[in-house]
Amino acid sequence: MAWKPEPGMKPSEVLDTAVDDAHAHRYDDALQEFLWFHEASRSETGMGGVRLSFALGYWMDLAEQYPPALEAFTRLRDELEQRCRDKSGDFESFHDVSAFNHYLGDDRRTIGLFMEIAGEHPDNAKRIYHVAEELLVADGMYQQCAPFLEWEQRVDTSISAYKIGLKHEESWKDSDVSPPRFARRNFETNSATIVALLSLNGRRDEAEQVRNRVLDVLDDVAFRDTLELAMSGHFPDANDGRTRR
Repeated sequence: MAWKPEPGMKPSEVLDTAVDDAHAHRYDDALQEFLWFHEASRSETGMGGVRLSFALGYWMDLAEQYPPALEAFTRLRDELEQRCRDKSGDFESFHDVSAFNHYLGDDRRTIGLFMEIAGEHPDNAKRIYHVAEELLVADGMYQQCAPFLEWEQRVDTSISAYKIGLKHEESWKDSDVSPPRFARRNFETNSATIVALLSLNGRRDEAEQVRNRVLDVLDDVAFRDTLELAMSGHFPDANDGRTRR
């Protein structure tokens, strides 16, 4: 019989209980709670990021102490992968599979699934490409990115997100608990990645258009240097701002 929480418990509360049970060596209880949480948390507001980051990390912590937890984690990954295929590459399943593979150290499996979807359902692949792009770039698969570089809308969205992010950061400037300032870093990383991919795919004119558009929004020596390196095919490092090829 499938495990169920007490009436009225939210998925987030079940996650807290799972962590507590794992720490208390109630391993099977914790595993059942992690399994239930993963599906149930889809419906709780604010859990979208947690369910594919912290929750999976806690689950893998349990797996280090309790091998059945790793078996269940891998089995669910396989089920999600098949669900993704059955749905011709739907975003939700692919996003889940990508996160599971990341924690399993198997990003190449995610790349393989993406390429399979791209070959059989190219229109659907466009909807999930942004989940796979970082993995493709890290693996040097620049040409495989080419069909999905629809840069105009992406640049518009990036500019909008940057401006909103700056306003949000500014609104917290006098607070003792201001959020991390990620707006500029995210904007620089996204802009330089587009420029580098276009350049590496022989689309230099389009790369220059992107460079000029983003410089209209943010223009200083550091950003110009980052974009100039991107024009020669160097990617920014999302963690420290350096470039890589």
